Amino acid sequence: MLQVFFKTFITFFCIYGVIEIFSKLLTIFKEERKEKREIFIFIHVRNLEHSLEYIIRSTIFDYFMKHGGRTVPNIVVVDKGSEDRTEEICKNLCRDYEFLYYTTEEEYQSFKNEIG
Repeated sequence: MLQVFFKTFITFFCIYGVIEIFSKLLTIFKEERKEKREIFIFIHVRNLEHSLEYIIRSTIFDYFMKHGGRTVPNIVVVDKGSEDRTEEICKNLCRDYEFLYYTTEEEYQSFKNEIG
């Protein structure tokens, strides 16, 4: 009798485990399809050569933590007339990250006017 109870107990938890695995996989696939839209984060900067890299890397890390590391946002750094090495540093980071873009305030305003 004890052996039947033990086998039933083990079978129940095996079936439960398989159902949970499929449920988690289904949830992941649904979220991936839902997050196919492109996400843009705009960061406006001016004379931030000493903290720009930290700001960008912490933005990426925060986004990963909030969204489970499944997607990467497009990050656009809008330079509002920096007079230091901000542009150079940002362009170097753009070479490291394919989802990071650099633009000037004038280009950004032109883009905003075009889309509405």
